[in-house]
Amino acid sequence: MTRYLLDSNELINFARGREPFAIRIRDLLESGEEVGVSPVCVAEFLSNLPPERRSRWVELLLGLTVWPLSFEDGVQAGIYRYEAARSGRPLSTPDTLIAATAHRVNAIVVTENLKDFPMPGVRVMSLAEG
Repeated sequence: MTRYLLDSNELINFARGREPFAIRIRDLLESGEEVGVSPVCVAEFLSNLPPERRSRWVELLLGLTVWPLSFEDGVQAGIYRYEAARSGRPLSTPDTLIAATAHRVNAIVVTENLKDFPMPGVRVMSLAEG
């Protein structure tokens, strides 16, 4: 079974009904594969929603796998940030935490921000590319 970790930008695309993202996320959810999120993605996603829309989306997110952050994810995220900064490509803490979690649980990060996940061993895919 393949695991997919939805980045917050894909959750936003889904919530807004943007195509082809919404249909491709629906296809993933119906595929029988494991689709999940990181608490970091949940926080980023909910920060874009008005209060009256939150409960519906929290309910949907609770239906996904939630891969919690671990101490090891924090260590790995720090290493990713250090190495990227030394190579002239600073990365955000949220993206490195998402990447570390995906790497630990062997999930593919589903995102349109492929450039934000250049870490070795972290697999990414774009729904725009099919």
